[in-house]
Amino acid sequence: MPTYPVVNKETGEKKELSMTMVEYSDWRDENPGWDRDWSEGCAGLGEVGEWKDKLITKNPGWNDVLHKHLSLLAQELLRLTSNGKKKRFSYRRRNDR
Repeated sequence: MPTYPVVNKETGEKKELSMTMVEYSDWRDENPGWDRDWSEGCAGLGEVGEWKDKLITKNPGWNDVLHKHLSLLAQELLRLTSNGKKKRFSYRRRNDR
């Protein structure tokens, strides 16, 4: 869920809100004395990165799971495309033939 750092225009009080964009839009309509605190930036650190990197960081064994399934997929692809003979596999578009 997105986080929104906000600041009170009159008092300078700061808050961090965690809500959906629709909820934030409604909250801004109901609280005109508050505005987005752009000095805090526009994206939280928790929202940046690839999903695989996040899983590997949180669960170190996840990298082994990914490699195992990739290996099984490669073996199955090799079995289906070449009947056990090693062939060079190319990814060509249909129009490139």
